[in-house]
Amino acid sequence: RGGNEHQHTAPSAAVITAGQLVYLDTAGKWALVDADTAAHVAALVGMALSGAETAGLTVTAALADSVIDLGDALDALAFGAAVYASNTAGSIDTAAGTTSKVIGRVVSGWGATTADKLLQLVGGNGG
Repeated sequence: RGGNEHQHTAPSAAVITAGQLVYLDTAGKWALVDADTAAHVAALVGMALSGAETAGLTVTAALADSVIDLGDALDALAFGAAVYASNTAGSIDTAAGTTSKVIGRVVSGWGATTADKLLQLVGGNGG
């Protein structure tokens, strides 16, 4: 959820799957974030909303303040818990990687009688 001001579309530098964390590399292309590399987490970070089967295809990524439903991926976390960039390229984690980067927080979303756990990408993360 979020308007166009919370999204950015650019070519991919590699194969990207929807839901992976991406950053804008020095060529202005989306590449996979890896918390092992400080430059990755210091750049504009987003979450891919679309994928690219090969490098060069366009990918749209959600930026800071976007709220994303990751299915059951956040069920074990408490509301308000921090979500980090992982040392595994493109992945999120519940603990800091080599370079600590909080990319979001767990927030509630109501579609039924119990709250769903959603990811809200945080500021200082490109938005």
